[in-house]
Amino acid sequence: MARRRGVSHTVEVTVDIDDVLSELDDEQIIEEARVRGLGHKIGDEDLVEELLRCLKRGDLTDAIVILERTLHPKFRSLPLCEAAFAKLKSGAA
Repeated sequence: MARRRGVSHTVEVTVDIDDVLSELDDEQIIEEARVRGLGHKIGDEDLVEELLRCLKRGDLTDAIVILERTLHPKFRSLPLCEAAFAKLKSGAA
């Protein structure tokens, strides 16, 4: 029997985040955030609680925004954020 070697396939799958989140219970979400260190990563112990409140009230948009801002922050540090804010505030943008 001949085997084909060196053949690979790429499959693209689109997943609706609402479908995924609706299948998770609160404990799974909290555990995943703990494992990823999300609360400690940005120095905000209440991040997971806020995320949970959003999910419980069905506000998936806010929950997604919290996760996106945590995982992909616009600024690498608080001083960079403060400097950008000060620049905008002074009108030097």
